[in-house]
This record gives sequence, structure tokens and C-alpha cells, in this order.
Amino acid sequence: MVLLETGRTYDDPGSAKKPIFVLLDDSDAAPAGTMLAYAKQSYGYRLPAAPKAFASEDTPESLPPGLESGGPRNHRWRTNITSTVFWVGELASRRNPQDNLRSAWDIAWMRSFGGVDDPSKRAGFRPAAFVPRKTPFYIALPYNDRMAGHVREEASRVIPWFDQAQANDGISQLRGRWLAIRKGERITYAQWQDVGPFRTDHWEYVFGGDRPSPNMNRGAGIDVSPAVRDFLELESIDTVDWSFVEESEVPGGPWLDYPTDMAPGRGSSTIVQSKTEAADSHIKLIPLGLPPLPQQPDVPNLDRQSASQSLQGAPVIFGSRSLSLPKG
Repeated sequence: MVLLETGRTYDDPGSAKKPIFVLLDDSDAAPAGTMLAYAKQSYGYRLPAAPKAFASEDTPESLPPGLESGGPRNHRWRTNITSTVFWVGELASRRNPQDNLRSAWDIAWMRSFGGVDDPSKRAGFRPAAFVPRKTPFYIALPYNDRMAGHVREEASRVIPWFDQAQANDGISQLRGRWLAIRKGERITYAQWQDVGPFRTDHWEYVFGGDRPSPNMNRGAGIDVSPAVRDFLELESIDTVDWSFVEESEVPGGPWLDYPTDMAPGRGSSTIVQSKTEAADSHIKLIPLGLPPLPQQPDVPNLDRQSASQSLQGAPVIFGSRSLSLPKG
């Protein structure tokens, strides 16, 4: 492995500023300045957003490109949308007619997540009882591109990033797509992991200009996870703005402290394991398929163990993702 310091720092709540590093596979090695400049120019490589990504003082200037009013069709803000809270493992009730033991795309959703995402017993933005296997920042919208094992007839026309080859392979074009969700001056990011509330066919709202349909939850148009609720300080029923974002536009934040699904659709990267087994690394898998970065002979190489020991708790960028190396 190659460890590169970026010169950027990160505000860890309750402690001093921490440096941000780049941890690369040996085959992608290059000195920090050259690597960052080359990657940014050639691949659109981005450092995570500065501490403003975590602050309540976020301003429109700190938002990713394309989220301003009048942006691309799939980046348009849907404003003043009623939100409700749902969670992995939630049982059926009057206001939640379908349990959340499974999702629209995962028949073992609760097992895949690691357990019940208890909304009342929290440890930061995750459930207190366990460390989830997937990011706890997730949402549901009322459209499913697949029905009875087949692609819906209108899906290829209404989904802006639709990839026919992926769809033919049975890959949902929605599961894992990223959204920005805003309440006042706070903004968070979450992955689309289920379908609802109530409807599964409302593409006119999700991708068009319609408002959500009337329903018993005050016309709710988006379900948000407890982590999204807590980050945005939402009530159980509230209102938010939301917009689709590209995976490359998602800044560093607690939504990336856990494994995430690859976003489907045109332009998505193929995720494969690096040379060192992912199970031993505690580091996200890297997107490949890019031309190699320039090779430089004077880059200091560090083995994974020494890097982990020296960087416990420090934010690290691996590929295009930011995370903290776990302690122990």
C-alpha cells in the first residue's frame, strides 16, 4: 500500500483537527501533488468536502455541482416533500402496511444490514446494538423499475441513467442510487434501498414534475432512515427537499463510514477487490477500469498493518471514498 498525505484536515467532533490521507494500491502510486492533480484532471477525483459537510452552517455554495435550481433533470430539487421515518426490520402496522424485513430488491434485507435498525436506541448515526454491514443512511421512493422479475415498460424512458445491459442482467437501476436530502441549511446523503411510501409505480413524481399522491401519512413522498432523521433533526413526519446526485458528487461524511452499494446506471464503475483481500483491509473496494496513474519511484511504501496502526481513527481516501480506519 502507498500512503499519501493530502495537506487537508478534517474536524473530528470533540477532538483536534486530523489530517486526511490517501491510501492507494501500489499499482496506482504517485506523489501526492502529482497524484491529486492528475487524478482530479483526468478522473474527476475529489477530496471530501471540508468540515462544512458536517456543519449546520452549510450554504448553497457548499453543495455539489448540479444541485442548484434549474440543474439537469435528474438533479432537480423536489421541494417541500413530506417525509416519514422507516427502518430495516420494521414490522407492519396501520401506517406501514408492509414490513421491512425485506426490501423491494433484497429478500433478506435485515440480515444483509446486520439486524434491526432500531430508531430509538442509537449510537451516533447507527443502531446501538451492532455495527451495520451497510450504510445506515438510506431512503425509499415510490417507484420500482422491476415488476414480477421484469423491467417496467416505461423504465428505460423515464430513468435518466438507465443502462439496458445492466437491466437485462437483472440489476435494478434504482437500488444504490444516491440522493441529497435537505432540511433548512442542513444536507445529508443517502442511498435508495427500498420502494415506498405506499406506491411502487409513481414515476411521474420520482422522475417527473408531479407531487406525491395523497395518502394517510399526509401525502408522504419519501421514507428516510433513522440516520437521515437524526442528521437532519427531523420529526417522525416532517418536510424535506431532495435531489438525485451522482456517486462522484457525494462528499465525505458519516454516510460513507460504512459499506455502500455501487450506484447502477450509465457511467457506474465496476467494483472489484484490490490486491489485498477486502475482508482483511477494513477499507472500501476501489473502482478500477481507469488508466494507471503515473508511476513514481520515490513514493514511500507502507504495509497495511503499519498504516492502520498509525492512522487509527484518521480519515482516509481510498479510490474516491472517505472513511475512518477502525480501531483495533
